[in-house]
Amino acid sequence: MAERLWGDGREAEAKALLDALDALNRALDRIRIGEHRRVKTLH
Repeated sequence: MAERLWGDGREAEAKALLDALDALNRALDRIRIGEHRRVKTLH
């Protein structure tokens, strides 16, 4: 799929981008879960 979108030789760049987005999403989920727990304990 990445090859079709970006052409030959760009797989590594596409994969790095997808990995970065995945890491960002996981970090945001962790922050959201942390905030949810905090709110729960406060109320």
